Amino acid sequence: MTGYQSIDGEPCTTNSWLLKTVAKEQWGLNGFIVTDWNNVGSLHDKQGVAANLKEASYKALVGGNDMMMTTPEFYQSAIELVEEGKIDISIIDDSVSRILEAKFKLGLFDENRYTSIERKKLLGSEQAWDLSLEASRKSLVLLKNDGVLPLKPNKVKKVLVVGPNADDIIAQLGDWSFGSMQAEASDESFHRAQTITPLAGLQTMAKELGFEVEYIKGADCLDTEFEEIDKARLAAERADVVIACVGDTLKQNGEFHDRANLDLSGYQNQLLETVSCTGTPVIGVLVASKPLTIPKMAQQSNAVVCAFNPGCKGGQALAELIFGHYNPSGKLTISFPHHVGQVPVYYNKYVGWHARLEADLGGQERYIDMPETPLYVFGEGMSYTQYEYSELHINNPTLSPGDDLKFSIKITNAGTRDGVEIVQAYFNDVYSSVTTEIKNLRAFERIELKAGETKEVHMTIAFDDLALVNSSLERIVEPGDFELMVGSSSKDSDLTTATFEVVA
Repeated sequence: MTGYQSIDGEPCTTNSWLLKTVAKEQWGLNGFIVTDWNNVGSLHDKQGVAANLKEASYKALVGGNDMMMTTPEFYQSAIELVEEGKIDISIIDDSVSRILEAKFKLGLFDENRYTSIERKKLLGSEQAWDLSLEASRKSLVLLKNDGVLPLKPNKVKKVLVVGPNADDIIAQLGDWSFGSMQAEASDESFHRAQTITPLAGLQTMAKELGFEVEYIKGADCLDTEFEEIDKARLAAERADVVIACVGDTLKQNGEFHDRANLDLSGYQNQLLETVSCTGTPVIGVLVASKPLTIPKMAQQSNAVVCAFNPGCKGGQALAELIFGHYNPSGKLTISFPHHVGQVPVYYNKYVGWHARLEADLGGQERYIDMPETPLYVFGEGMSYTQYEYSELHINNPTLSPGDDLKFSIKITNAGTRDGVEIVQAYFNDVYSSVTTEIKNLRAFERIELKAGETKEVHMTIAFDDLALVNSSLERIVEPGDFELMVGSSSKDSDLTTATFEVVA
């Protein structure tokens, strides 16, 4: 799909070098290229490179696009361009053949494709729901825990649930889930029968374990005037634990919902501060579609769980995590900034990119008003047990062209619970002809370990995965020194390092 942006001033939609030379010729693309929503129209009315829609259609065709998404005027323009001899019919034929080939491969013309009894059996089946629940469990990320989790049922008599996302299905499922794009979709009409919210999951758990659940919304993501702060404070004083489900909702994320301020909206921060000041332990649960700036939540909560959009069974998975029915193993796939002004905070940044200690500044951080590292980093995620890494060994520290890097490391479950650890392997090209990132994830393994067990994990990084793109746009592996970093996250303190060399 062609993007909305331009490269060196030329819109992606008209860029024949990008679409034809690179994608179709150099990469050997056998599929087809589709524009994004009304990209052809945008050539005329937004980017200003075509005086009218007919000219825009011409440029999109010769640029290498095969399917035009939602520019109705394109089709009549294309017919006229062919009839006038300005577009050769072979261009149309090539696009049509690419589209039809893809549709046949997908089986779109197969008989009874949409009426297959077997497919109907799978949709909404018990097996499908079990898989959905397992996906929700694996997606949850424990980011902070001072020991409050997992909760012990015999010590919990009353649980207070607060926050706008404790019972908001639209927030829980997120953008592009089935029905989320419907006009005027409401919480009540949006998968209410199938979705288990955090509140519903905890209420079910309460029936099984014999504790009481009280729910006070307390704040709203969109209504900046709504607040029940005093009501929440009084209830928190009577509770054994507070579970605060905060974050964002569909109108604050997804397409056409950019935000300049990534703080928790409305009275959510005040709600968290109020319940935490009561002295009752607070478990903060972030239900959001993007990494919000939550340093206050991290400070005011005894535990933090990142749920992102956890799916239909997300509430059940969350309740199970909180009460220790399973040991969390999720890891962050993106870093969290302290403040929007710190963005971007990629783990694979470049040296000197606004987040590095400077020797000439006496070790002072680049920022004068916030930490230089992310609040939470890519790959980070806690467990109810502890893992220890040792004895990183590279089998072949000198690589000839084509040799894959093979290495091993020992992982010990030093805690009292069985668990799953996701071992992550990064590399750094120390000196190269072009600037390269400080580290790049190139391999990972999901390892099951019983309490007290040690395993030697053998891993491989393919030779081609050590490549860079040089100034001639060639993807090559250059000879020289490399660093291998293996550990539990992308954080330097979580990584064990060894060196290897690529020879010519």
